[in-house]
Amino acid sequence: MQYGIEIAYLIGGGGIMGRALAVIFAGYMLISLIIMISILKGSNESVDTTVLTYENFMAYNIANSGMNLCLRQLRLNMYWRDGYNDFSLMGGTLDASLIDPAPDNDIGEYGLRIITEGHYGRATHQAVANLYRPAFCKWLYFTDYEPTIWFITGDYLDGPVHTNGTFHISGSPTFVGRVTSPNNYIGRDNPNPIFLSGANFAHAVIELPTDLSELENAARNGGIYERRTIYLDFQADGTVKKAYHSNGPWTTIDLSSINGAIWTTRYMYIKGTVHGRVTLLANYNIYIMDDVVYAQDPRENPNSTDMLGIISKRNVVVLDNEPNRSDCIIHGSIMALRYSFYVQNYYRGQPRGTLYVLGGIIQRRRGAVGTFRNNQVVTGYIKNYVYDRRFLNQAPPYFPRANFYEIVNWAS
Repeated sequence: MQYGIEIAYLIGGGGIMGRALAVIFAGYMLISLIIMISILKGSNESVDTTVLTYENFMAYNIANSGMNLCLRQLRLNMYWRDGYNDFSLMGGTLDASLIDPAPDNDIGEYGLRIITEGHYGRATHQAVANLYRPAFCKWLYFTDYEPTIWFITGDYLDGPVHTNGTFHISGSPTFVGRVTSPNNYIGRDNPNPIFLSGANFAHAVIELPTDLSELENAARNGGIYERRTIYLDFQADGTVKKAYHSNGPWTTIDLSSINGAIWTTRYMYIKGTVHGRVTLLANYNIYIMDDVVYAQDPRENPNSTDMLGIISKRNVVVLDNEPNRSDCIIHGSIMALRYSFYVQNYYRGQPRGTLYVLGGIIQRRRGAVGTFRNNQVVTGYIKNYVYDRRFLNQAPPYFPRANFYEIVNWAS
């Protein structure tokens, strides 16, 4: 009991030592209290930081999920511009706006900008995507339907290739650009196609354009509009000679004096050297009489501005004539909307050398350019189709556009 009395006496404040111990004990308790408050405060701040981080994360997800919602709506209807306002999503809200090109913004022609904002709790996050409606000249080779015509060993396609039908492959043709189709290819004779940029045989169908009103209106207003069959002989000096008969008389027109659109409701025959930018449209067939080339080949001069579009509402045909019986060279993007690009009498006579195309071929149904046996050309041409890489982001004047948007960039 004596020890207990002494301890009680010391703590109870008896004497100098008791008061000192009381101060120490009080200090200890104060420090402990400060530490506990600090821990609780830190814990609360940590919880608050964690909650805010989560809110920012959710706002980010809402903004980017909202972007996907907008893209889905555009796939269903490329003219959709409603956007979203205070739309409930993932426990938060979404705002989205779509901006078309205007003189006071930096969106390029045929472009579209989507801005989305995700809101969650105290957090807001914004995502911005720039889109672009590509011109159909972006493809080196495009068909809606592929009949039983074969790509064979020796064929060389240096650019993007697509069909909504089914490719037929014999031997080892080379595809430098990406190859896409909703269907796997049919092969024969040890098919071993070379896909240097890969292939996707589960791709969506891509519809050919049906609206040519922009090009037609341009031809009527500042271009050349004819209701007769015309012959065009392009000149390296930037002019084109026009006639209504193969033997003339000829009228010379400076391409710089028109807006680049030439349209006839009948047939069109073309040849020559193009110096300038021009798109041709015929309601009936367009016939290639001889080589149609650029004054400045962009492969030799990257600064070349020469560019040609050749569009028929029916067929584009390489004539079986003397100039075309020893190779044929075509510079430009060729489009046959109802039928095909093909070689006249491709199944007759002797081999005619190589059909060189710098640009692209877009057609409803693939047309024949020759026949072969054992991967050797028997009649017509062997193909050498080379992509004009300018067509990735440029196009001849008023060239038809796809009915969908592609993403150029997406920042969030």
